[in-house]
Amino acid sequence: MTLATLPVGKKAIIVKLLGSNPQLVTRLMELGMVEGTLISVSYTAPLGGALAVECRGGLIALRTSDAAHIEVSEI
Repeated sequence: MTLATLPVGKKAIIVKLLGSNPQLVTRLMELGMVEGTLISVSYTAPLGGALAVECRGGLIALRTSDAAHIEVSEI
């Protein structure tokens, strides 16, 4: 399951970051999205373009396409 498919309000743990774009992976890691981190989706945009995720006490906006590169395991 990826972060893009995680339902609003559900909690998950990041399993790994996917993708061949090293800049995206680095950016996600700089935002605190590393393996083993607890994460949850707080809001989704009405047309599915973006997500607001809670990670390490902060609220971060991500494109759905970027969230699809984060593999998670639902708790």
